[in-house]
Amino acid sequence: MAKSLKAALSVCFCAAIAATGLTLLIRKPRLYSENENRYLQQRPKLSAADIADGTWQNDITDYMSDQMPFRDTWTAMQAKTQLLLGKKDIGGVYIGKEGHYFEKITDDDLSRLRYQSNLDAVAAAAKFEPTVPFSVMFVPSAGTIQTQYLPDHAELYDAENLYALAQYTLQDSCTLVDCSEGLKAHKDEEIYYRTDHHWTTYGAWFGYQAFMESQGMTAKPFEQMNVHPISTSFYGTLYSKVLDADIIPDTVSLRYQPPQCSVTIDGQEAALYDMDALNAKDHYEVFFGGNFGEIRIQTQSSGGKSLLIFKDSYANCFVPYLLDDYSTITMIDLRYSDGSWKDRLLEQPDQVLFLYEISNFAQDANISAMAAALQTQ
Repeated sequence: MAKSLKAALSVCFCAAIAATGLTLLIRKPRLYSENENRYLQQRPKLSAADIADGTWQNDITDYMSDQMPFRDTWTAMQAKTQLLLGKKDIGGVYIGKEGHYFEKITDDDLSRLRYQSNLDAVAAAAKFEPTVPFSVMFVPSAGTIQTQYLPDHAELYDAENLYALAQYTLQDSCTLVDCSEGLKAHKDEEIYYRTDHHWTTYGAWFGYQAFMESQGMTAKPFEQMNVHPISTSFYGTLYSKVLDADIIPDTVSLRYQPPQCSVTIDGQEAALYDMDALNAKDHYEVFFGGNFGEIRIQTQSSGGKSLLIFKDSYANCFVPYLLDDYSTITMIDLRYSDGSWKDRLLEQPDQVLFLYEISNFAQDANISAMAAALQTQ
């Protein structure tokens, strides 16, 4: 009896493996995972060179993982099992208190050499246009501000060391804007999403306030910004790594009826808010529809000032607060830029701002290339 059961289980196991392999072989690969908000590994082409250097082996492993049948279901089941076992670190996400998720980024995940190279590139850009004032605002990640929600013994990168190095490197070329104090003073409030890595529209207001003060300008009170919720069913990028159906979704808010403006994205007419994003998974993409190489905004501000922003996605919900204060706002995301950012810098804007979440800045491989590109001018 025992032998028959063992044989039956072996047959079932082999059949499951064979069915999975056959499915991977004949099924058309999925191109994009809306749940994970990323493109999936496609079936790699077989070549002797790729086999020799190990590229094909790595790609086929990623392909099998990404294209696994019922991948989301298996991920959710695995995460649920780990949660029931009391694990607080699942798929690179810390499971915090009161439904808060945190991205697990430690010092081992950050290259000090790359971070220093990126800082040097910012300093080089500032010296390239010495008549234009440069500012840098590094947004703290949620785990370094809302520490009260972190699970016990959670390890994160040394944020104070990163800020100190930035201050030392940029002190002669840039103004370092500190938005952390305002965020810390409101750490018990919804300044970051619980299921996503971004700050909320409310949290971004404290960044706006700090930036305006650094420029000797007056920030409009949050109450006058007419911010209202437009979604109460947002499941962010951190949720996608855990897929816990019991988690409460986030609320996304935006500045309702902002000042009139015209928006072009990579040269094409667009809108400040992409309301169609609310019909997809990533509701944060309501701001401009996501990330692009260049977003240019013309406002009706009477000030006549121009602002050039080098940014990551944290700037997307920050910029609508500036529409009263700048006539032209240009946003450059170096990850998607075609190199036209050099022309924008040569236009000598009234102000340049680098706005990044600090661990994103430390890991971005595109920033350090700025210094070399500027030397070719």
